[in-house]
Amino acid sequence: MRKRTIRSGMRLVLAALLLITLTSFFHSGVADFLSLSVGA
Repeated sequence: MRKRTIRSGMRLVLAALLLITLTSFFHSGVADFLSLSVGA
């Protein structure tokens, strides 16, 4: 395996993890915001 392939693969995995983390965090934040706006 070439270094370039490993590097791009790791970058892809890192991007996927970051995207999943941001999505879950953003989703929970939006849910909290919606519940707050509905309660108010």
